[in-house]
Amino acid sequence: MPRFLVMIALLVFATSGCAAAGSDLVKGPLGRSIAANVPGDEEAARIYRVLVGEFAGRRGQLDVALAQYVALAEDLDDPALAERAVQIGLFSKEYDAIVPAARRWVALAPDNREARRILGLVLIQAGQVGEAADLLTEWLGDGPDGAANTTEVAAVLQRADDKQTVIQVLLRMRKQSPDVAFVHHAFGVTALQLEDLDAALEGAEAALAVDGDWTQAWLLKVRVLEERGEAEQATRELAEAVERLPDHEILRLGYARLLVARHDHDRAREQVAILADGDPGNSELLYTVGVLSREMLDLDNADRYLRASLQAGGEKPELFFEIGYVAELRHEYSEALKWFAQVEGGDQALDAQVRTGYVLARMGQLEAAREIFQTVRRDNKSIELRLYLSESDAMRESGNVSEAMEVLNEALRAYPGDHDLLYARALTAERLDRLDLLERDLQTILAEEPDNAHALNALGYSLADRTDRYQEALGYIERALELSPDDAAIIDSMGWVLYRLGRYTDALSFLERAYRMNPDQEIAAHLGEVLWVNGDRERAIAIWEDGLRRVKEAPVVRRTMERFGI
Repeated sequence: MPRFLVMIALLVFATSGCAAAGSDLVKGPLGRSIAANVPGDEEAARIYRVLVGEFAGRRGQLDVALAQYVALAEDLDDPALAERAVQIGLFSKEYDAIVPAARRWVALAPDNREARRILGLVLIQAGQVGEAADLLTEWLGDGPDGAANTTEVAAVLQRADDKQTVIQVLLRMRKQSPDVAFVHHAFGVTALQLEDLDAALEGAEAALAVDGDWTQAWLLKVRVLEERGEAEQATRELAEAVERLPDHEILRLGYARLLVARHDHDRAREQVAILADGDPGNSELLYTVGVLSREMLDLDNADRYLRASLQAGGEKPELFFEIGYVAELRHEYSEALKWFAQVEGGDQALDAQVRTGYVLARMGQLEAAREIFQTVRRDNKSIELRLYLSESDAMRESGNVSEAMEVLNEALRAYPGDHDLLYARALTAERLDRLDLLERDLQTILAEEPDNAHALNALGYSLADRTDRYQEALGYIERALELSPDDAAIIDSMGWVLYRLGRYTDALSFLERAYRMNPDQEIAAHLGEVLWVNGDRERAIAIWEDGLRRVKEAPVVRRTMERFGI
């Protein structure tokens, strides 16, 4: 049977007023008369059945439309009718009802890859685990296209809603094809989506046991280890993968990113240099290593890589933004403004406007900076609160703390009681020596969110640093550490309050751990001070100098050194 039946239905819908007329035809006496008077006219009867299905669908009677098309698909040798039945069933999520139509579509169009993809999806959605596994396994093994088929099978598995059924299908496929790495990998990916980290790791390791050179399996294993909180193991695994497969950029890039996240900047720089030198004409790669260098505050190299990306043909808004951002971090404010002004589209357009506000504030042009933020807020009402926070941060970072407080007070009038605003105001109050306001805002947050680790830490640290209420501060920080045991800032706070309590050995243990996790200037200042007071002055100076090397100017470190006459 040719496709003209479906075409007739579509033609009818294209005619003015036909939907209402068609509905009357189907449900009224004229429709019953036509049906009764064409029993010998098989062609007309088929057209009528198509019209019934189409008009029912138009009226929202999907069960009627589906029943008509499922029946037509069984009766006629037209794959278009089977496809139409499947489309209606997918839309209405009547998966059990369309399994026969999906099978029929594949039978009538055996070379149609879309038909086979949809059949696999329908079988999974209908819970037909055995048949789904058999079909997908067969597809994976189909001749020379077997490897290419993995992408399409992966798309079927990803599209299926019921991941528990997908897991059951994959368990069966793993038994049928234990030597196919893709199946183990797909199992691991699905288990990760279900947050079953043990199963996800087992799937990744099984895939690597079959094919130890498969990049995606390595990346899956590393991601699972990160999700399990095993960052050191994840780093070791990726180092092994890079050593095994030194020419795979994606692995080396992932390794560099892990090293940056762990603040292991020396080794990260080595990996970034290898990537850049290995493919010096790759604009996208140069852009990525430039961003990584910027995240490490390796600003000279960041600028070099980003400009090399530009020369390699990477003219795009995000590249202009990054070059401008690096210039801002280097305190080259006029240069930063020039690049931000070129970001006229893309996801970074709003960010460029915000960074322009930051730069103007640092240049002392407060009125222009405030006008930028007001304009951006007016044009982006949906993120107004976030933009208030950015403006207050820009004022505070540029040393205009009173203006930051003014912005936050205005924001709290618009969003009374918002916890992010209260937290930001508390930090600003500390800079203004308004410890009463700091404590009040943080206690307001904790009254409603007693397990807010950031508020607990901020209150505990401020009490330890600015008052002699050390025992009270210790209680807040201990609670914060219980809630977030791997947060470097909270670990630093614990070291600092223990130092204030005179427990130097315990303080050093916490501060050294915090510094290994995140060697920022404030932790460097704290660790150096405790080392100095504890008699290890040579190492204290080394830590402070490292802090100065990592962060341009590093005012917190410099103030600490000045207090000790260094």
